[in-house]
Amino acid sequence: MIGDVILLKSSAKTSTLNLALQRLITRRFAYPEGYTHVALGTGPFQAIHAMPAPWHVEIAALQELLLPQAVWQVWRNSRFSEKIGDNTELAFSYHCKFSECIGEAYNNRFVFRDAPDYSYCSQLVGKLAEVMGCPFSKPPFTLMPIDIRAEVERAQDWTDVTAEYENLLERDAHYQRLYFNPNRRDSMAHYSAYLHAKGKENAFNQGLVAMMGTKGPQSRIIPIGSNGATTAFTIDDSPRKGLHGHEAADLPEPYHGSVWDWSKILSPITQLLGDDEFEALMSLEMLPKHRPQEGESS
Repeated sequence: MIGDVILLKSSAKTSTLNLALQRLITRRFAYPEGYTHVALGTGPFQAIHAMPAPWHVEIAALQELLLPQAVWQVWRNSRFSEKIGDNTELAFSYHCKFSECIGEAYNNRFVFRDAPDYSYCSQLVGKLAEVMGCPFSKPPFTLMPIDIRAEVERAQDWTDVTAEYENLLERDAHYQRLYFNPNRRDSMAHYSAYLHAKGKENAFNQGLVAMMGTKGPQSRIIPIGSNGATTAFTIDDSPRKGLHGHEAADLPEPYHGSVWDWSKILSPITQLLGDDEFEALMSLEMLPKHRPQEGESS
């Protein structure tokens, strides 16, 4: 759901160093459990987060973020959730506000750089929490994942909804196909289709926000022309082959449907749909190309 805070602890060896540095910066030495990354929900099955180059600030699918081997929790602010309710237009407006940050670069200097064009993961969530009207007690550029966990755990306005997300992913065909698939080649091809769709939809999302005339730091967008009514935009360092996986044309034809499936999840337009409409869209499949049979004119 939009506005949900997603805390993650990586299984990588670097997570121990990450937590040690967080405790050193925050002085939370006695805090028993910490997280190494944080993202914010931007709609059904998607979230915005900040990662080091080449990804920077992007919207990603929950299926990528919530790995089976990782430790994660999801928290929801009750005041913001009640404010959104079933108002899809209001949810979409917040989605667009969050998407303004897609133009930002990753802040690899952390607390030593407080600039509007840069964000690290918890700094990004801190800034967007202010947009939601649910600010954390620390300024965004000094906020760490361990701070966010400590605050949501003791605040009455925040509720642990991890079980809801676990049930969601347990029933999700894409999650099962990625991580519990005996056919490893199919799993990897499905993931390659996802990476292609992610790059395409982030580019579209970023251009859409820029064309709406927002004042966000769209630092990686350049205008390419205008017909007097609409300005076209493109990404000046869009994903290249080998960086974000295969191009769609390199995938076997059955996986073009996989790109379509992931695009439905990541598209900003789907955020305007109600729950029933979203479920109906997710159930649609891309029609296969019709091939003329023997004796049939093409």
